[in-house]
Amino acid sequence: MKGKKTRVSRRNDYSCNKRGKEIPVRINTAGLFADDGHLIGGVESFQNILRLKALEREKDNLISMLAHDMRSAHAIIGGFIRRLLTKSRTINQAKQEEYLQAERSRSGH
Repeated sequence: MKGKKTRVSRRNDYSCNKRGKEIPVRINTAGLFADDGHLIGGVESFQNILRLKALEREKDNLISMLAHDMRSAHAIIGGFIRRLLTKSRTINQAKQEEYLQAERSRSGH
């Protein structure tokens, strides 16, 4: 196959080990071609991606936790701002300053 690119097909699936347990695998396949371009065979390989799947789950969990923490902080900040806006006339200056300092501190985290 001189000067031609071979297209490799990749897909994820499951295979069973000798105990019957499903294992996530990545299957790579490619055709083997003669110099004239005719298909003469193929190659297929399997790669165990169990560790990769575990890392993807960890990444998804981390992103979920970070998003939750960010939403929580924004909800708290929003509550203080709402209180300042709706009750600004009844909250003394010292208390307003305390709320704003608390929000400044939270927003830095």
